[in-house]
Amino acid sequence: LSDLGDGAMTALLAGARALLHPSFAEGFGLPPYEAARLGVPTVCAPLPAFREGLGAAPVYADPGDLYQWKSAVERLAYNDTEQAAAARRAATITVPEWDDHFTRVFAAL
Repeated sequence: LSDLGDGAMTALLAGARALLHPSFAEGFGLPPYEAARLGVPTVCAPLPAFREGLGAAPVYADPGDLYQWKSAVERLAYNDTEQAAAARRAATITVPEWDDHFTRVFAAL
């Protein structure tokens, strides 16, 4: 769905049971942070960009390990307790707004 606007994408993500982000390399992956802002659980690779900013909020799974991914997806899809706990962890993440981010960047420059 590459042609979705910001509002439609936010609505779609907000209604998701989880975000699956199986990336092997990431400079700074925005989708897991966007999901966290909405309280949506994320399954993602244990990359430094995610561990640093998201801490223990996501379910981490090696993108090369299909068993880990299958297990994580099944827990979030079929276990309401697990899904609710993951959603609560996601909701604890503070994601800066773009204006705040750029205010900090320009102050540092």
